[in-house]
Amino acid sequence: MKLLLSTLYTKYGITDHTDYNRLRSADYPIMSDLYDLVDVDEEHDLATIVELNQGTLSVAGRSAWRDVLSAKVEGIFEGCYGTQIAVSGCDPQRLADFSFMLAGHCNAEDYDTWVNKHDQEQDIGPVLSM
Repeated sequence: MKLLLSTLYTKYGITDHTDYNRLRSADYPIMSDLYDLVDVDEEHDLATIVELNQGTLSVAGRSAWRDVLSAKVEGIFEGCYGTQIAVSGCDPQRLADFSFMLAGHCNAEDYDTWVNKHDQEQDIGPVLSM
């Protein structure tokens, strides 16, 4: 933890030689910065989700992946792989399984059960495309 905090403060230009009297409260990192740093250090083996909207998954798919779809969105940002979304409240392995399933890396029967065919998608909401 000490190493993480040291890394975080260094990222903000705060070192042992910093004149703390010249810093404003906005110059200091906050807890979400620490969270982002910890999360960045975690390895996530995820597939790129090209398109996901409210019509992508069938009723069975929304039910089967309810835990992933209920994850809390912590942030949306431009990352090295395009738009990335940080979530919490979801098992990392389930999130990985979800991303690979949407990329077609599951058995055909499950994919056909969980994902609407393009002509079956309903236009019921905004589209997240990457």
